[in-house]
Amino acid sequence: AGSGKSRLVEELRAEAVGAGGTVLVARCHDGESALPFVLAADLLRSALNVCPELPDLLPAQTIAMAGRLVPGLADVQQDPRSPALDSPAAVARMYAAIADTLLVAAGAPARGGNGQRRPAGVIAVEDVHWADNSSLGLLSYLVRRLAGWPLLLALTWQPEQAGRLRVLRAAFGEAGPLGGTIEPGPLGPDAIRSLLSLPGTPPVDVDLLLAETHGLPMLVREYVEALRSAEAPAAPGASADGAQAVLADWWPPASVRELFLARLRAASEPTLQVLTAAAVLGSDADADLLQAVSGRGEDEIVEAIEEAVARSLLTENPPPAVGGAPSYQFRYEAMRKTAYDSASLARRRLLHGRAADVLAPRHQRDPVGTPAGTVAEHLQLAGRDSAAAEWWWLAAVRARELYAHAEARGYLARALALGYPQLPGRIALGEELVVLGRYREALAEFETAAAIASGQHGGDQAALAGIEHKLADVHHRLGDWDLAEAHLATVAELADDPGHLARAAADRAVVAFRRGDTIQAEVFGQAALDSARAAADPGAMAQSLNVLGMLAARGGDTDAAEKYLRDSLAEARRLPELGAAVAALNNLARLLAETGHGTEALALATEALELGSELGDQHRIAALHTNLADLLHAAGQREAAVTHLKEAARRFAAVDADDHPRPEIWMLVEW
Repeated sequence: AGSGKSRLVEELRAEAVGAGGTVLVARCHDGESALPFVLAADLLRSALNVCPELPDLLPAQTIAMAGRLVPGLADVQQDPRSPALDSPAAVARMYAAIADTLLVAAGAPARGGNGQRRPAGVIAVEDVHWADNSSLGLLSYLVRRLAGWPLLLALTWQPEQAGRLRVLRAAFGEAGPLGGTIEPGPLGPDAIRSLLSLPGTPPVDVDLLLAETHGLPMLVREYVEALRSAEAPAAPGASADGAQAVLADWWPPASVRELFLARLRAASEPTLQVLTAAAVLGSDADADLLQAVSGRGEDEIVEAIEEAVARSLLTENPPPAVGGAPSYQFRYEAMRKTAYDSASLARRRLLHGRAADVLAPRHQRDPVGTPAGTVAEHLQLAGRDSAAAEWWWLAAVRARELYAHAEARGYLARALALGYPQLPGRIALGEELVVLGRYREALAEFETAAAIASGQHGGDQAALAGIEHKLADVHHRLGDWDLAEAHLATVAELADDPGHLARAAADRAVVAFRRGDTIQAEVFGQAALDSARAAADPGAMAQSLNVLGMLAARGGDTDAAEKYLRDSLAEARRLPELGAAVAALNNLARLLAETGHGTEALALATEALELGSELGDQHRIAALHTNLADLLHAAGQREAAVTHLKEAARRFAAVDADDHPRPEIWMLVEW
């Protein structure tokens, strides 16, 4: 549906009429397949309209037979003795009479008539997949007798509805070279791009429109026309990104919604309920899931799915693995949105609740196949905010494990908005903002968390120590050394865990070095290593050794620096978390480059960038690109160096972007 068949018939009709031919047109309709000879009657009426003198041109017996379907044909020659259609022979005589009538109307001479001839003509029938069986028999009869007739028979149908056309398509096969099939295809990117270049069309990404329409000509036309009309809210001078952001809530246009709504309403009530369930689910759903959410019985769900697939409302996707179940989804997102919006709010909330109850156990069995965020979304739309908050938190935890920081930030924000405990939520959100380079927002979240922890009964010392350490890290990244030291000093007062104290001392060593106090830096560095050993904390050990290596390298003791850094890397490689390894690899690569070991330095810097990119810390990734660019330039690989330098500049520019640029951000090279 919508592939351009009707447009082709219109063009054919216009061309035939322009050449002086006669065109008889009819269309079959959904819901009329059980009415006998309804298409044949429509064709006869079309013939009578274009050739009012038909009753004078046909033999009496032909008029008598055809007049049974269209009484207007028999007004001149009444014959009440028309034979009944109670045998195959009688039906054959009816087919012959209709064929003779159509031939005369289209231009062939009438048998026994006055020999008058009209120009050769066209019979065009659209959507024959909805034709009644008697009329399908008539079309097959005509197809088998086209040879020698001055007539073109043009039929259209939807391939997905062609199951009823077995006899007709067999007749086509017998027609051989007389018959041909045209299969209109979707519009490609170039065709869509040319349509979007028409005057008055706001900028819209071709891929976006292609994703919405799958290139279906009818949908492309409707979207483009809506974009060019006043309905589209995007200004013609807007950028493509801006237009897409505005159109996100506007699409699909009203004309597309009306088209899809008409197709949805033609389905049976059980099928419509299944479609509403599929719209609520929003993505691939198997039959069991559709049954549980829709509330229909097992037999009903199968029949409804078969009807939806037959009507091209749903598509069936094969099982992803042997023994699995097929899944179903809407062919077009616009159709899904139309089905969703056409349901009442009460029904949508009910179905979202059912979906959540079914998907929650599935998540326990298969967290990847059924993400926690999907369950959370359904719970929220069902109005169960407390449960939704817990599931958004689970989704954030999973996203953080995969280093999907932007997604994790979004999930955390939704969890907090729905009532998730503020203290852990604010801390986690601040951590994600740090990794994304949004330091001002991160400081606000950590300060809010500190206020919450301080306000709790007796104050949560452990939580406050952790928050103070995170505040120090942000100020360190921003180059606010004094503030960083102040927060780290508070950590030393609040923390009682040796591992935490070791990490704080290591960070104080780096801050002291940044402030130019190398002696104090050495003291803090050695204290960090002692605490890490006492705590038997591998992570703290790796960090302390890394800091001592940095300090030794800057102090000119390259042998000690290399020993510290290689030991740090060895400790870090045993840790499940990648951050310590990235730091050690980066610092060791810089040291080796300074001591003339460029080949190993380049390999280590490359590995550091690979691991760092996986972690997703935007500020540090920028620094890693800069360091690798320097090594590539020194190795004579200038083109590759420039590529990394550009990427570093892009990422540095995106870190903590505000009205007051901070040059300290661009100076990060080691940590």
